[in-house]
Amino acid sequence: MGVNFEIRDNKLHISGYVNAVERDSLPIMTKRGKCVEQIKAGAFAESIADGHEIRLRYNHKRDIGSTADGALTLKEDNIGLYAEAETADEEIMALAAKGELRGWSFGFTAKDDTMEERANNIPRRHVNALELSEVSILSVQPAYNGTSLEYRAYSSYEDISSNVTIHKADGEIMGITETERQHTEGADGYSDTMTRTDTSQEGTRTETTTSETSWKKDNEALNAKIQRLIMQGRIMKMRAEQNALEQAEKRAWMERQLEEIYRRGEILERRERELRRYGRL
Repeated sequence: MGVNFEIRDNKLHISGYVNAVERDSLPIMTKRGKCVEQIKAGAFAESIADGHEIRLRYNHKRDIGSTADGALTLKEDNIGLYAEAETADEEIMALAAKGELRGWSFGFTAKDDTMEERANNIPRRHVNALELSEVSILSVQPAYNGTSLEYRAYSSYEDISSNVTIHKADGEIMGITETERQHTEGADGYSDTMTRTDTSQEGTRTETTTSETSWKKDNEALNAKIQRLIMQGRIMKMRAEQNALEQAEKRAWMERQLEEIYRRGEILERRERELRRYGRL
């Protein structure tokens, strides 16, 4: 179960299963903790049937079409979500030619989900209803076994991206570093988790760091910034008004000086006329 490629009429035609329903994903991290995930049969069909636009993207970042323009066709059958897409995007066609496209992925908002606790294993999340927002062609390794899930929106939004670096010396592989970044947004706030796994001849070492921010704290910081900007704006307005006042005062002073010069000129003219009248000039 994967991705099929074919170039026809200078376009890349892509087809394959995006997700197999009722099948466990690999263990993933969600706001509810670590779990596996299953999409209920019929959930995709119900979302597709309402007719909303579903985007076709490359690695969940760049739009390359949608169901609205005919670049993407979706259906759910007894296996799962099946996609057919076509694109003339040069970058994607080049990746396909080099065999660097890895699979499918999809993004959605869960409308109804439940958690199943299992005694001897991690919990299983059942997604019973969803709104499918996008399907992506991937150049990174999918997180779903046999299908492709790299990005999901749970209660609101979740984005997972990964990068693999191979370390070589004299043409020999010395080790592999895999870095996974996960950004999750929910009702109370958002979190960013980075997991780095280094594998070498000495063994495997994993390091995980997580930072969490509440919307309240974020909003408080934003409000504080807004208040600072407002205060700066008020200070700038006061300075502008002060400058305008100073300029007005300078203009008034100059006008008074001109009036005084004009007045003195008139006095001198009168005296000159009087002197001429009495023959003293």
